[in-house]
Amino acid sequence: MSIKRARIVQVAAVTLAIGGSSIVSSAPALADVPTTSYTIYSGDGDTLRAIFYENANFTGRTIRYYGGSACTSSTTDTDYSRSTMPPNWNDAISAVRDYNGCDVKLYNGGNFDTYYYVTGYVNYGTAGKYVGSTINERTSSFKVS
Repeated sequence: MSIKRARIVQVAAVTLAIGGSSIVSSAPALADVPTTSYTIYSGDGDTLRAIFYENANFTGRTIRYYGGSACTSSTTDTDYSRSTMPPNWNDAISAVRDYNGCDVKLYNGGNFDTYYYVTGYVNYGTAGKYVGSTINERTSSFKVS
């Protein structure tokens, strides 16, 4: 199966409710880590394939990836790949959930470079898993198969 380009949708959370009041924060400084989640679509983008989480306990920012269908049953082909992370997501992933027959492979270098290590394809499952200390907060590119 060929690798398809994807579109990304940025979603920002800026309102905090406290005791019936709302506080709207101003835009963060460039050096600050933003409270931004992303959605990536490939194909017709109607099938959830993976959710990447900022924190090991499945909290914080997320990247939701939707493809055109369930993943193929083999990990010898790639259903989707991303050679760089969305803005402010490099070295930020700590947990993953995958869906619809998909497995995820995380790389610590951009363009699928491994430098020191790379995890193989992992079936994180719908319950999800911590990515492990080797790749925690070190992901710079990924593949889904």
